[in-house]
Amino acid sequence: MKDLALHISLLISYLFIIGQLVRFFLRKNASSNFSNSKIQIIAGLLLGFLGIILIYFGIDLNEQVIIDFRYIPIIIAGTFFGFPAAILSSILIAIMRLFVGGINEFSLSSSFFILLIGIVTGFFSRLSFRKESKMLLLTLMSTILIYVTYYVNLTILSDSGKQFAEISQIYWAFSLFGSVFAFYVAKYIFWSIKVFVELENTKIRLSTFISHLNSGVIVETPDRRIEIVNEKFYDLFHIPKKENLVGLHAEKLLIDRYYELVNTKETVLNEEVLLGDGRVIERDFIPITSPNQRSLGHLWNFRDITDRKDDEKRTFGSKENYKRLLEQYQSVIENVKEVIFQTDVMGNWTFLNKSWTEITGYCAEESLGQSFLKFVHSDEQNRLNEWFDSLIHERNDEYKCEVRYVTESGTTKWIEMFARLTFDTQGEIIGTSGTLFDITNRKQMEIKILENEQLYKSLFQHNQSPSYLLDTRGVFTQVNDATELVTGYTRAKLVGTSFAPLISKNFVEDTISYFKRTLNGESLTFETEIKTRDGNKVRLNINISPIIINEKIIGVIGMAYDITKEKVAERKLIESEHRYRSLIDLSPEVIFVHSRHQIEFINHKVVEFIGAKSIDDLIGKTVFDFLHPDDRRTAVFNMALGFKNESLLIKNSELRLIRFDGKVVIANVGATLIEYNGKPAIMGVIHDITEKKEIERQLVEANEMLHEISKLDGLTGIPNRRSYDEKLQQEWELALSNNQSISLLMIDIDYFKLYNDAYGHQQGDNCLQEVAKSLQQEIEQSGQFVARYGGEEFSVILRDRDEKSTFQVAETLRSNIEALNIPHVHSSIGPFLTISIGMASFRPTSDVSIHDLMKYADLALYETKRNGRNTIHTN
Repeated sequence: MKDLALHISLLISYLFIIGQLVRFFLRKNASSNFSNSKIQIIAGLLLGFLGIILIYFGIDLNEQVIIDFRYIPIIIAGTFFGFPAAILSSILIAIMRLFVGGINEFSLSSSFFILLIGIVTGFFSRLSFRKESKMLLLTLMSTILIYVTYYVNLTILSDSGKQFAEISQIYWAFSLFGSVFAFYVAKYIFWSIKVFVELENTKIRLSTFISHLNSGVIVETPDRRIEIVNEKFYDLFHIPKKENLVGLHAEKLLIDRYYELVNTKETVLNEEVLLGDGRVIERDFIPITSPNQRSLGHLWNFRDITDRKDDEKRTFGSKENYKRLLEQYQSVIENVKEVIFQTDVMGNWTFLNKSWTEITGYCAEESLGQSFLKFVHSDEQNRLNEWFDSLIHERNDEYKCEVRYVTESGTTKWIEMFARLTFDTQGEIIGTSGTLFDITNRKQMEIKILENEQLYKSLFQHNQSPSYLLDTRGVFTQVNDATELVTGYTRAKLVGTSFAPLISKNFVEDTISYFKRTLNGESLTFETEIKTRDGNKVRLNINISPIIINEKIIGVIGMAYDITKEKVAERKLIESEHRYRSLIDLSPEVIFVHSRHQIEFINHKVVEFIGAKSIDDLIGKTVFDFLHPDDRRTAVFNMALGFKNESLLIKNSELRLIRFDGKVVIANVGATLIEYNGKPAIMGVIHDITEKKEIERQLVEANEMLHEISKLDGLTGIPNRRSYDEKLQQEWELALSNNQSISLLMIDIDYFKLYNDAYGHQQGDNCLQEVAKSLQQEIEQSGQFVARYGGEEFSVILRDRDEKSTFQVAETLRSNIEALNIPHVHSSIGPFLTISIGMASFRPTSDVSIHDLMKYADLALYETKRNGRNTIHTN
């Protein structure tokens, strides 16, 4: 146990040495990445060497078997450095085992299992488990493999089973403890190394970046010692470069307001400081803090702005003059009506004066940093984006356009946008600047003018109705194309001539009168008639109004509508209405028109149909007043739905109506939605089908009677075979669904052929009728079913009866027939007619069928006949 504890101590100690070596190679490669192939090979060699040391200090159980923890370095190699490190370390350890123990079966088995551990570890290193999970799984599997190795070497290859038993009791505990302890030590060591190297690399990158800045920079530690200083700082403050400032206290550099700035712990930017040699320095002070606000030091940045200050002084004179000029410039910018703007190269606003808020409603300060395209109408954004890209990338000097902007309230404003490129002192493009001018009122006026022009063209030039202008003498000054088409005269022929020669003789006086009234300020509508160039007469509806300019009537504008076809149609409509009225009055059907609330029209046929004295008895009432109460609800619903959807079409709807004398008549009603006197209404046709319905009723009753007759036996008057088959199927399904029994009696008249031969067929028919009557009387009393099955055979269906009650019914039927005392001299049973009965009872299941029931009943009947007849046999 002491030796195993020593092994664990040796393992941990050597891990610290490996950590320092790994750190050395990481720094040399300027990387903190453990997956670097060089680092993986180096780690594999170092951890393989650790396994070799553990073998060297191993515990000799006998001349060939060594106990140690050589597998732990392999697990660490795979877990932290990946597959190559695990394989390489296992190969080195396996070779060392062969070297120490010689090439024999003990060494070969140990080397084989150590290589197997290396392969398994390498495989697990590629899985996306946590390192802790990988370590525990690998420790468990490695311990099992080590136990297998010891079992092979101590039990199979040598007779040392007792030693194996002793090792088995303690090795697993040391193995688990050693693996876990070594893993967390390795995790701490390698994590610390990785963080240290990353910090060193970060510091190197920061120092390199600072050294290339064009300003003097120093970085202080929290204890105010200089940690980083670039060469520009030496040059800026004329400090010899041979003096090493790193490690000195920064306050020794006599920085103005040093303690004040450091103690405030606030960032100060662009602060100007006048040096003793007359130079002006601009400095930044930036405290460096951790995420939890712990001080990590300070950064000082110094820039020489002496030349810039001299340029400002030459340009603006004194500081007071510069300030005054700046205030004037700002006042001009803020008070102009135009929006003055600046953007960066991405199109984001960097400056907006207060006119931006007045025009768009957006706050100028809140708009800064946002893209100008955000405020442009969506229909214009692609065009403006292409323009801006062209301006920036093709270095076009300037751009001017009219574009729509959307204000904060959602309204649209027309903006005249002017922009040009802006450059820095090196000639590089830094953005754009320009103005935005609200031209909404102007655009609205332009649009209104354009609309008026288009309206004029639409109303006059392109109007499909004849339009014209007359001066105060009644002479045409303008006519449109439609005027040429209607009159047949060209524009050249009409312009400059009076309208009067065009007017038909009978309409001239009235038309001239209307023209004179219009010159007095009236706007009029009237009808007239003209003669076309071809000699045809055209009826026109004329609208004329005075043309007033500067409160003076200078002419007349007119618009004509050709109503020739309408006049012809109007005449034909009157004639058509007269014909239709005659047809409706002569119709054999009742025709009516019903508005939402009452009957508006109905023909004379209704007087005969409904029994009224005259049409006046119905006009003003509703059709519902005459409907049967049971049909009224459906009719009301259909009519309401038709008016709501503005569409109704009812075909062959049967309704009952009540005549004035109280009789009920049946009608076939068809209806559709029409327009009547300018309002929606329902037009319906009523056809009297009372007589037809009565004939149909009688026909149905006759069919039902025939159907019932078809189910009865013509001779006996009881149900026939067809009716029997239907009834048996119904009773079977009912018994199956209710889990009830069903019984069948098959009945045969004994020696009926001999009876027929002896007494004749007429007497045989009488005999069948007597038997059927007796059977039916008994069966009807019990509510069951009997039918003539065929010839001299009958059958009885009994529902939900046990075998005993079924037998009782059968015996009653048999004894009743025997009691009829119908003579039968040729019967071998006795002097009177008898019957034989076969009985079968089933409780239906899915395994049996109706045919099974009938088969067993037939078999029972057969047995009855075979055993002497006039008996009952149960199957």
